[in-house]
Amino acid sequence: MQKVFATVGIQHRPCGITHGCITMLILLGLLLSSMSAFGQITPSPASDRAIEKGLAFLASHQLADGAFTGFDESASRAFPAARSLIAFMSAGHSPMSGKYSLTVRNGLEFLLRQLPEDGDFGHADGSGAAGHAAITIALAQCYGMHNDPAQRKQIREALGKSLNYILASQDITAAMQKDAAPIDASHGGWKIDGRNESDLTTTFWMMLSLFAIHDAGLNIPEQKIILATNYTAANFKSDKKVFVEVGNANAPALQSAAMGILMLGKKMSKTPIDKTPQNGAANNPPVSMITPEGKKMLVDRRVADDTTDYHAAISVVLFAGLHLDEPTLKNIWQPTRDSLLKKQLEDGSWTPPKSPPIGTGSILATASAVLTLSMPQRVLPIFQLSRRDSRE
Repeated sequence: MQKVFATVGIQHRPCGITHGCITMLILLGLLLSSMSAFGQITPSPASDRAIEKGLAFLASHQLADGAFTGFDESASRAFPAARSLIAFMSAGHSPMSGKYSLTVRNGLEFLLRQLPEDGDFGHADGSGAAGHAAITIALAQCYGMHNDPAQRKQIREALGKSLNYILASQDITAAMQKDAAPIDASHGGWKIDGRNESDLTTTFWMMLSLFAIHDAGLNIPEQKIILATNYTAANFKSDKKVFVEVGNANAPALQSAAMGILMLGKKMSKTPIDKTPQNGAANNPPVSMITPEGKKMLVDRRVADDTTDYHAAISVVLFAGLHLDEPTLKNIWQPTRDSLLKKQLEDGSWTPPKSPPIGTGSILATASAVLTLSMPQRVLPIFQLSRRDSRE
């Protein structure tokens, strides 16, 4: 095991017991356990070196105020900072421990200074739904790794505001009925700013945000989860046994987002998921919608290089693979890892094949690539859907 993965201070949210910085022996046990859960796929020296080079690149671009992008750039600043923090934490660096603890702490303090009172982080930052999700997830993971009571309180208050905004922004105009059954496949999820209909990718990121908030100990209304999973189920085509979304030809990312929503909904919901919604019955869709055909699409087809925010898209595919069967995961992981290693530049960065519309460039791409390479370690709770929640 390389030294990329640092000791991490972990705090269990439901009971509030602080364990501080765990010993290297305990950390090794945790990592070996996560490697076992990951089957026969283990980190390679090459991927460890790539992670370290990527983190060094990100750290070298952090400014005095804690951000990773300057004021002279016509892009958001909180979004790339948030995704960078997730990358550092996924490699085991917390606000309290690790080689880059000061980098994480400064980035966290920068984020907290940017947050608006109304909780609409993406609007204030100009990064929309994607930025809101990244900022929320970063804050929630910092909350679990921090042991400073004052800052944890500040983070929790921010998460509460984010939660209120996420719940209020869910597209329920046509989906909200007494039984929470969707009328069609265009409502019940979340949508990109300016669009008329929900989309599965945005809904996945919002559901992952809700899971992170849930893991921090805040309550997520059951009906909201059901609406999102029912919306996802409405996009499932039983004849093809895959998810289909009008205007979205990015098959592997689409399947992964839909599968991720169902997995996250299953983890957060107390409602049985053993049957499809029928006649308005408020039941989550079945995990049987995660079909061999859908999994095969993740393996056989790659995320297109011209995909907007390409590196984030491949991270969604790996997230789904991380919680599927071992053969599927192995067949997703190996080409993903090899492609990322091949595309890393000499300075440790990755560049987006297609520049995102908000112009965040290599910081976002590098943070997403590091996150993807680190994901198999399952350091962060958002990558541990299989673990048992003490509230269950």
